[in-house]
Amino acid sequence: MIPGARVTAGAIGSVIDLRTPRTGRVHSVFTHAVNLELGEEMWTVVAPGGHDAALTVRLSGMVVPGDLGLRIRDPVYVRSRHVRAGAAVIDARTAGHNFVLVSVPGDYAAAEGMKALRLGMDVMLFSDNVAVADELALKTYARDHDLMVMGPDCGTAIVNGVPLGFANVVRRGPIGVVGASGTGTQEVTVRVHQLGSGISQALGTGGHDLSEAIGGLSMLHGFAAFDEDPATSVIVLVSKPPAAAVAAAILDAAEASAKPVVVIFLGADPSAVTRNGVHGAAYLAQAADMAVALAKGQRPREGDVAVPGGMRRRLTEAARGMAPGQQFVRGIFSGGTFCFEAPLAATLRPETGGGS
Repeated sequence: MIPGARVTAGAIGSVIDLRTPRTGRVHSVFTHAVNLELGEEMWTVVAPGGHDAALTVRLSGMVVPGDLGLRIRDPVYVRSRHVRAGAAVIDARTAGHNFVLVSVPGDYAAAEGMKALRLGMDVMLFSDNVAVADELALKTYARDHDLMVMGPDCGTAIVNGVPLGFANVVRRGPIGVVGASGTGTQEVTVRVHQLGSGISQALGTGGHDLSEAIGGLSMLHGFAAFDEDPATSVIVLVSKPPAAAVAAAILDAAEASAKPVVVIFLGADPSAVTRNGVHGAAYLAQAADMAVALAKGQRPREGDVAVPGGMRRRLTEAARGMAPGQQFVRGIFSGGTFCFEAPLAATLRPETGGGS
């Protein structure tokens, strides 16, 4: 489970500078295995076949690589002046890591993620184009071992105050977010910060998690972690509308929680989401507003997000200056969720001058 995860430089699939001990030359290489913290002895781990993919790690003392204990599907090999080349295994737990970010081509992401899970580490899969069957296998294994898989295609998370992927730097606070939308999670976390509150953790699930095939495994796990986390007093769930059975399971879990929960299933009627202890939001901004109010012990404001008077006047003046044929609103968006939300806002707020 993510709360309490230790975020370090250790990662699968990162680029590091490799300094060759004998020549002193520095090479930028793509790591194929798991980084370890620096100790004393230097080893270079090279993928089978002598590819350029390599990893340099420093280990304390004279450690025989074959005794380190990592069980991986494909063997790697160690070359050094101290030992002969041979099959090597590396245990990332010797460095105290319990969280891995994977960013490799989709064909390789599931294998790297499973390696980390088998080491007992939570995983953030930044990679996309992972087969649904592989995603289900990863998340089922994670659920059965009380671990969290964020992704595939998870581009935003905040773990113990550390922004990952495209996340923003925001203050720590009592609101936990589980999001199947990266830009949606960004919007909620930034607005929470702007309103003076903060984020305990923001966990991504990947865009496929709430499909019928995956069953919301990561969102349910993240929710359960927040439900037990003493640093989280309000939980926010962000997604486009899930599969019906998945939505029902998530809302049942939310209603059973002793903590207030804000749910935004973009495009869904908030009244269909609202129930005892569960507050449905229509917009991302509204979800953040409701969460901050609940964190302060206040009753959240429901209904449409108000348009400030000054903004309303500027919009009205701009509309009056348009020709009769100018009837379409066009936009350029930096995130799919924002693009998805914009026509919903126009449809639900016709009095502001928008159209469907």
